[in-house]
Amino acid sequence: MPTSRRSRDTDRALRLARRHSPQTILLTVECMRDPTASWSDRLKAVHIVLQVGLPKDPDAIAKALGEYRGH
Repeated sequence: MPTSRRSRDTDRALRLARRHSPQTILLTVECMRDPTASWSDRLKAVHIVLQVGLPKDPDAIAKALGEYRGH
C-alpha cells in the first residue's frame, strides 16, 4: 500500500516556519513586555507564548512550573 507524502509546498512552509520561529517568539515576547502596547495586545502575546511554550500534558506543565519556581 503506498504511503502518502507531504507536498513540496507543505515542506517549504514548514521549513519557513521553523526558520522564523525564534524571531517570531522574540517579537511576541517584546510585545508582551511593551508597557506602551495596549493590554489587549499584550494579553494576546501572553496567550501566544503560553500556547507555544507550555507542554500539552498537565503533568509536564506542573513539572515545568515547579522547576521555574525553583522547586
